[in-house]
Formats: sequence, C-alpha cells, structure tokens
Amino acid sequence: MTTSRLILFVVLFYIFIDSSKSGETCMGSERYSSFLKIDNNYYYIPHDNKINWFGARDTCRRLGADLATITTNDQLNAISSYLLSKGYGENDWFWIAGNDLAQEGNFSWVSNGEKMTFANWSQGQPDNNGGIEDCVHLWLREGQFKMNDWQCRNGKAYYICQAPEPKMVCLWV
Repeated sequence: MTTSRLILFVVLFYIFIDSSKSGETCMGSERYSSFLKIDNNYYYIPHDNKINWFGARDTCRRLGADLATITTNDQLNAISSYLLSKGYGENDWFWIAGNDLAQEGNFSWVSNGEKMTFANWSQGQPDNNGGIEDCVHLWLREGQFKMNDWQCRNGKAYYICQAPEPKMVCLWV
C-alpha cells in the first residue's frame, strides 16, 4: 500500500469511527427514524401527549423539524387521509405551524415566516373565539381534517412535525 493510500485510509477510518459516535449512520440521521413519509413530505405525529402550541413547536425544533406547514389542498388531503387511516377522530386535534400572533387575522407560518396563502378552515373559522385564539390546529370536521384557530397557550393538542427530507452520505473505500 502506498503512503498516500495509507494516509487516506487512516483519515477515512477516523472519520468513520468519529461519525459513528454521533448517532449518524449510512441510513441517515437517527433523529429522523420516527418520521414517516406522507406524499412528498416527512412528518412526525406522536399520539402520546397533548401539549400547548409553544411546547409543540419546541419539541419539533429539538427534533430538527418544525410544526407542519400545509401549503396545498393535496398536502392537507394526504395528511387527513393518513390520520383517518390510523383511526384518529373528532377528539384528536393536531397543532400545525399557522398562527396570527403578530397581527390578528393575518395568519402566517411560524416555520418560515410566510403568509398563509392556503387554508382549509372548518365552517365558521377562524373566529378568534373570546379574542384569544391565535394558533392553528387540525380537527376532524365533515369527514376531513380541517383548520381551526385555538388558544396557543391554554389549548392542549397533539402535533405534527415536518422535517426536511433526510439526507444520507455513505463513503466506501
């Protein structure tokens, strides 16, 4: 083995050993192992703990994701179909990234700061009931999960995190 090949082997071996300690594998990051692909997006949808909107966002961010940003009817239909196929019903509400915390009635996505140009509100929504509903969740109405505004801090719901497509890099010598 030539000296340059030996040096390359040692460097690559060190990188492999060092990266194996970080939880990264050739299959991609471990933190995305609980995410599932629905249509063209990756989601994490836990059903074990209801929390407020701020806690949901913090949890998603710790996972390298954010609350789901739903920008098309096809995307909402795919999520709704998945939730229905898993048996979720009228008592299962899910936080998403929409809110009008900055200015009442002007909904935007916390995940990217952009204005919500798509919304499929349930009938009569958003209504800012009691003047304290600023965060968006999905709930089952008329046979489909639709959007509703609700109390960010006092409302407790499940949540949907959305992650970028997991990337993987494999290096073989």
